Amino acid sequence: MQDVFMETLDNRDHNTDHFKFLLCESDVLVEGDKVKFLTGTSEFELTETSFRQICEHVGIPVPYARRIDDELLGQNFNYLLQHSGDASFAMLVEGDRVRSFKDPTFPYVPSYDLYRTITDQIDGDYQVKYSGMNDHMIQAVILPDSLRDNIGGSEVYGGIKFNHADSWLGTVPISFDAFLYRKVGNMGMTVKITDRRFRVSGKTEGEILKQGVEFAHTAMALVPEMIEGYKKSIEEPVDHPELLIRRICREDKVPKKVTERVVYWLDNPMFLETVDGKVNNMFDIINVFQFTGTHDSDLTHENSEILLDIAGNLAINHHSRCVDCGQLVE
Repeated sequence: MQDVFMETLDNRDHNTDHFKFLLCESDVLVEGDKVKFLTGTSEFELTETSFRQICEHVGIPVPYARRIDDELLGQNFNYLLQHSGDASFAMLVEGDRVRSFKDPTFPYVPSYDLYRTITDQIDGDYQVKYSGMNDHMIQAVILPDSLRDNIGGSEVYGGIKFNHADSWLGTVPISFDAFLYRKVGNMGMTVKITDRRFRVSGKTEGEILKQGVEFAHTAMALVPEMIEGYKKSIEEPVDHPELLIRRICREDKVPKKVTERVVYWLDNPMFLETVDGKVNNMFDIINVFQFTGTHDSDLTHENSEILLDIAGNLAINHHSRCVDCGQLVE
């Protein structure tokens, strides 16, 4: 899979042009379902992603933009663009479409270059799971063969979860998490790097690539600790699983609806097929969090990520708890 994903990234980056432009020298033309962006002598069609980005950038609420007629939308865009002073923006173009706009203050770093730089550091073979991309973001879970074990009757694979937006737009345009994948149940958990922040401002492309390697090594260094903690959790008894799940969710301020989804899967036959006997230890509690975060289609992406983080933190951070109520014991 890694070769196919790498080839896909390589093709996209080879077909991408990037350049800066002045907002005040740009226009928007709305023609039914098509929205065109004109700058200089060039004309491009906006994708769903780039349409949303330019709306947010100039200050037009996306629901409002979807609701008003074409002429009024064009007037709104062009008024705001023409009154943007000397502000510049940047775009990533594939053919005749803007696949994504881009923060003009940061260097363009192709996702292929970052991905290839990271995988080149891995000794031996590796596999890739959950790989995917949209117009401005890629995600891949990279699992080196050297980080494998067998826990609770299932193979587990350690590695990193890597996200990168070559637009540098979005809440978290780049992230590296330690990742542990369990084959039984086809599920995974994450641990975030919390002791340092990825720096992009003022960095060159080479410095960003070097920093990516450092973060990848930091994430993978957490995996042995995750594996050992995951093993240890089998020996931690749990008498009241639902009570413990609800307490953990309260501690982590998980929304009530998300808590109920975890409780739902606790007794679901699909999850119970992954359990040896009945749910009676912390190992099973970790698994129901990661199973829900991986497989529950009713959850938003953000809430799924919260549950995978909880599972990973339960594995790597062990706390004494009351067997009856699950309360933390000092």
